[in-house]
Amino acid sequence: MDTPDCSLFAYASLPTAIVESPSVSAETRPHMARFSCRAGLAAAAAVVMAGSAVILLSGRLGGVVAVVVVLVGVPGVCHYVRMWGELSDLRQISDVVQDALLRPVPERCGPVRVHARYSAAEPGARVGGDLYEVVSTPFGVRAIIGDVSGHGLAAVQMASDVLGAFRALASHEPRLEGIGRRLDAFVATRVGEFSEKFVTAVLVEIHADTETAAVCSYGHPCPLILHAGKPQPLDESIAVLPFGLLDLANEWCAPAAIPFRPGDRLVLYTDGAIETCDENGLAYPFEQRLAELLTADSGELLDRLLEELRTYPGGQDHDDIALLILEYEKAAPIGTPGAEQVNAEPGSLR
Repeated sequence: MDTPDCSLFAYASLPTAIVESPSVSAETRPHMARFSCRAGLAAAAAVVMAGSAVILLSGRLGGVVAVVVVLVGVPGVCHYVRMWGELSDLRQISDVVQDALLRPVPERCGPVRVHARYSAAEPGARVGGDLYEVVSTPFGVRAIIGDVSGHGLAAVQMASDVLGAFRALASHEPRLEGIGRRLDAFVATRVGEFSEKFVTAVLVEIHADTETAAVCSYGHPCPLILHAGKPQPLDESIAVLPFGLLDLANEWCAPAAIPFRPGDRLVLYTDGAIETCDENGLAYPFEQRLAELLTADSGELLDRLLEELRTYPGGQDHDDIALLILEYEKAAPIGTPGAEQVNAEPGSLR
């Protein structure tokens, strides 16, 4: 028995393929989706009529099957196309929200060149519970890197709140430890007296005039300074309790002063960089790889580290990872050939 020609089915899928084409703009897709449904229904009608003709002319079962499949399948296709358009809109909104939460840092603040990389643990997300920011203030270049305990939307919300508070405080609080104390009180208020939530962080203040940097660590991995050909970890004894828990020990974090001269690089990172382990529990050798990649440009160095962390055995299950390098590079005088425009606005685009 010959099988009826059902090639008309192919036309029902063409509108969806057109809508999903990369050449179609986001603004056009909703209109294309509506057109897709209408075209799909037209194709369905054509197939129904063709199937009916087959039934009338030959009485074959194949025509009945064609009609039933189209009547059942085309509404589902149209529903899928509508949902695809809505999902596309939601993704665009999500991208805008994520960019607002963790805005790109400026490429440069005064004499400090800034390099940052971020990898969220949640599939499909660009932000998580890790945070960082660099701003130029009357008190010097100030930076924060931190990690909210826990995961999910609550951690993202807390990270956003802490970033907003830091941006507000950085240009008005004269003491770096004063920022830390205020952020501690803010976090404690946000999470509640008996909550287990807290935020680990490192605060940095760079003074170009004295070629020094002040560092406060609140339960966070201490930065590494790349100086004299090797990474040099800072003294872990400078760390105190995280934000939200300082009152438990009545601690006041006095900043540690370190030399920070032209050519030096300060590497700040979150614990995802040092706690990514393989199936045998062996941690990624973060400090060792830093030493091996010292000759690389800071941007390339971070790219290499992040790629290795992502592909490290077991790295697909890593925590959020934030990497930040502050590189002391004296700016060329404005107006000289090759001088770069200094962008000191926090959160400005690259």
